[in-house]
Amino acid sequence: MRRGTRGGARSADHCARTSRTARWSWRAFPRTALGMAIGIVVWMLPMLLSAPMLLFAIDTDIVAGIAAPCRGQAGPLRAQDEFWWASTRGLPSSVAGNSAITHSTASSSSGPLTATQANTQDGAQAGVQVEGQLDAAATTVSALAAISWKRWSAESGWVDASLEEFLRGADRGINTIYVHGNRIANTEAERRARQVYQLLVDAADDEPIRMLAWSWPSDKLPGPRLDLRVKAERTYAESVYLGSLLAQFRPDDRVSLVGYSYGARTISGALHLAAGGTIDGATLPIANTPRMRAVLLASATPAHWLLPDSFHERAVEIVDQMLILYNSQDAALRHFHLVEPWERPRALGYRGLSDATLAQHPFDERVRQRDVFREIGMAHDELRYYASPRIIDEIRRYALFGPANSAER
Repeated sequence: MRRGTRGGARSADHCARTSRTARWSWRAFPRTALGMAIGIVVWMLPMLLSAPMLLFAIDTDIVAGIAAPCRGQAGPLRAQDEFWWASTRGLPSSVAGNSAITHSTASSSSGPLTATQANTQDGAQAGVQVEGQLDAAATTVSALAAISWKRWSAESGWVDASLEEFLRGADRGINTIYVHGNRIANTEAERRARQVYQLLVDAADDEPIRMLAWSWPSDKLPGPRLDLRVKAERTYAESVYLGSLLAQFRPDDRVSLVGYSYGARTISGALHLAAGGTIDGATLPIANTPRMRAVLLASATPAHWLLPDSFHERAVEIVDQMLILYNSQDAALRHFHLVEPWERPRALGYRGLSDATLAQHPFDERVRQRDVFREIGMAHDELRYYASPRIIDEIRRYALFGPANSAER
């Protein structure tokens, strides 16, 4: 009995210790689970941070296939119209004051490529190594002459042309310059410019249109973060190139500019330079500028850049009218601050300008803006803009110098 009692005591003591251990483990489980969750989050943090960058980097090249059909499908040119091509692919990538950038482009500077050429270069990852800085010569006609100029001929297709030829006929109609967004190859840039042209033609009556497709090196680079920041840097040089062109027009000429995403950013920079502003030390000779209007679609530009004492502060003063179409639900531009981490701005194409800003500054009557999230949804997709009848009507009125007062302030 005593042995049995002693054995029973040991069993009871063992059960008590086991029970205490079990209770301790159960109490510690929430802390253990929390630690595991924190570990998983830390492990996934780089991917979580890269996801918005990837979403913004997608731009329009991937989602274009699921967009609503465009209303302006490319068609033949009217007899009175002209279609021009200017390519800066292969030219210096940075302006004075910025370090040189080296990256590859998937197409040459010799004008639009055929589909076979484009596929061959994309497959082989071939391209032109671009390196260098844009010096003072970039603000002269000689710099513009280095750009590849071409003109479409119904008989021969694309034929070599020159800046002088383009400017010589600037008074024959409305000069519409289209600047595409990021990750757009040469062939796709041409296709989208033709779609914009077709949208305008449908409402142009007999007014001649001289369409210029502005092609810049926006081909996809490896890594979304590198891709977005290199392209953001490239817009400085593109603004100098395009601004140099704007300064060559005569006062009686009419020029309208339509740009999407980084293309809209290039346009506002070019307008700022043409008005006498400075970008990283680059300036243009003061000249009598033409009548100009601008349409900025989903602009990948910090919203405060159009304000006084900022990077594109003089962009508005040089235009008759400016239309800003922004999307407050744009899932890509929502994370635009990750592209500019040193100031973490909100994108103009995501928030627009505040009502207080429009009321306090002298350009309030020149600028109209509207939130288009009901038509576009959350996609950062250029083609959806061209599928909305209301947006098409607004683009037409601004680009063709019609009444431009119906967009919301």
